Amino acid sequence: MAAFEIRTPMPMNPRSILKTLPVCAAALVLGACGNMSMKSVWPFGDDKTPERSRVPANALEYKCAGGKRFYVRSIEDGASAWVILADREFRLDRQTGGGTYGNGKAILEMGGDTATLSDGGTLAFSGCAKPAEAAAK
Repeated sequence: MAAFEIRTPMPMNPRSILKTLPVCAAALVLGACGNMSMKSVWPFGDDKTPERSRVPANALEYKCAGGKRFYVRSIEDGASAWVILADREFRLDRQTGGGTYGNGKAILEMGGDTATLSDGGTLAFSGCAKPAEAAAK
């Protein structure tokens, strides 16, 4: 009579391996990320990098009522104006009124440090002025 039996170990079932593998992988990955912060892996710069200006090159910014803004770039020695909005850009040619530009639909009226832009219906920028630092230039 033997007090104990010696059993041979049974081979591990492939299904049980597949069940334990994700748990082990998650434990390893989460343990490795314990000392990591998003700032150390963020690929778009850091807090020390100054933000670039959002004003298009060679354009004047006009801030309007209601927090709206647009930019105007003088082209062809003032014969035309390139208007830059948040969602589109378009060209306006100088009309006979001096500081008035238009394209048959949109009208830009500029005088001194103020401007008004409209297209007769959907687009209305009124009470627009250059910021103080741009007006001083």
